[in-house]
Amino acid sequence: MKIRKARLSDLGELIELEEKITAMHGQLDSFYEEAKNSEKETKKFLKEQIKSKDSCIFVAEDESRIIGYIIPNIARMSKIFKVKEFGRIFSIFVLEKYRNKRIAKALFEESYKWFKTRKIKWVELSVHIKNKGGIKFWEKSGFKTTNFKMRKLL
Repeated sequence: MKIRKARLSDLGELIELEEKITAMHGQLDSFYEEAKNSEKETKKFLKEQIKSKDSCIFVAEDESRIIGYIIPNIARMSKIFKVKEFGRIFSIFVLEKYRNKRIAKALFEESYKWFKTRKIKWVELSVHIKNKGGIKFWEKSGFKTTNFKMRKLL
């Protein structure tokens, strides 16, 4: 298994994986059901992440096949706060048959190195309350719950 930065030539495989995580989120919560033009928007989003100086995508490869990815990026705080920039894990996904093999950990460690080169001290992420495996992974990685996001249908 190899971890590397994604290239534009990886977009096809990344879109397939992003569709899997989108479907998973849709099953957890109907709020995240996929839109009709999602493939076009997913491609546009992933392309932006690959090209941006404040974001990247790391992929895990097994025999030249992408089996997982992570999207770390840099976010900016309001100027009223001492912390001006922080890291954010936008998304992480590993194909089911490759889970529990430390691939997500390797992807996060690569993101951590990338954040360190950018002098980022804080990293934040969101994980759905029903995603028990995700919560367990992030807690094992040292993340703590600091906020609760609440929603109401009007």
